[in-house]
Amino acid sequence: MDDLDAESANVISLIRARNTRPDPALRDVEAYWEALRNGRAVPPRAEVDPRGLAHVLDKTFLLERLAPGLARFRVAGRAIVATMGMELTGMPISTCFLPEARPRLGRALDQVFEGPALAHLNLDAPRGFRRGALTGQMLLLPLTDQDGATTRILGCLVTTGRIGRKPRRFEIGSATARRIVGSEREEAARTSPMPQRPTAADRPAGKVVPFPALVDH
Repeated sequence: MDDLDAESANVISLIRARNTRPDPALRDVEAYWEALRNGRAVPPRAEVDPRGLAHVLDKTFLLERLAPGLARFRVAGRAIVATMGMELTGMPISTCFLPEARPRLGRALDQVFEGPALAHLNLDAPRGFRRGALTGQMLLLPLTDQDGATTRILGCLVTTGRIGRKPRRFEIGSATARRIVGSEREEAARTSPMPQRPTAADRPAGKVVPFPALVDH
């Protein structure tokens, strides 16, 4: 199913997500992000302190939105760089994915930025000569920039298996997202024909919908 916002996808997403328990590193990064929110819908990038993520810093990254469906790395941890086999700063996140997975990745990015939403991707790297089984989980969490716009992402990538001698690229096995719901005023502004983007000071406190409100299959 390609319609990411189809309400009928919710039931399917719960079935497919039953064995997608997040890795402890992802839970720690999400807990840190939740602490930064402190009652706000989306926390600002300026408040992200690497010291608060010291024990998982090699698995975390920061993204900057370039255009719909596109984002580039501002920072990438050492473990992620090792998996990809290249320096990632300034590179598009699509570099980490096989060509056939990139449209789906783009839709997930748009969900995070525009929802705003939290996204969780289950990843698989194809096996081959000297390439054993390698799976991964990716978490994408929205952040605001200095103008209060949601144009940044705090992310985490963990992998299980051997990388092998050659860099690996991923397919997306499944993807779920949970939309952050704010006040009625915020919802009305988001769906109006010409919405006004709220500043960080105007942004109301929000909550995360407990079930996947936006999904991809």
